[in-house]
Amino acid sequence: MYRPQRCWKFGCLVMAGVFSAIIHAPAQAAAAQPLHCTDARRESLAQPELQYALQQCFVEYGNHLRLGSQEIDRSTALQRLHVERDPAQRRALFEAFTPLWSSIHTTGNTASPYRRLVKFAAFKAKTAGQPIELAAKALGIPSAELEPWLVRLLEAWRATLPNEPVEPWDYRFANSSANRLLDAAAPADQLLPVTKRYFQALGADL
Repeated sequence: MYRPQRCWKFGCLVMAGVFSAIIHAPAQAAAAQPLHCTDARRESLAQPELQYALQQCFVEYGNHLRLGSQEIDRSTALQRLHVERDPAQRRALFEAFTPLWSSIHTTGNTASPYRRLVKFAAFKAKTAGQPIELAAKALGIPSAELEPWLVRLLEAWRATLPNEPVEPWDYRFANSSANRLLDAAAPADQLLPVTKRYFQALGADL
């Protein structure tokens, strides 16, 4: 069974972003036959079908996480990791994702559906162009100029974070103090009226 290890805060964030971006990138074409999460283990699948099958894992497992006797969806669990003050409960929330991780990455060996998708993505980058080169072209600047900008941004970001490792189930809570302060200052029953007033001020009557 695949189990995430302890990570440094910056590393947790970067890897989570890479993981999500590759799986949830727009699929090139719909599968000819209905595919399910279990089909992702079929090594004969081409990239669009493999990507689609992995997206189904988020539907079949991510929308039906088990937390004790409760069933919750992935978005709810992730939000609770920002605000849950009990470390044991945060760990339980995090480990509720285990069936989803296992379906996507299995044991983490070379047959892992996720590793196969990364290999497809790397090949596509070689033939269609690296993402940073495509982004630079869209901005009208040389890619050699864009990369140092991004490196400086990441270095500045990293400098604001502590260097000590953090358990993965504590990562969101450790970086969400502002979230919790706003949560206490913005009662849920006031969010809809405030949103309506905001759009009305812009001329859109909801």
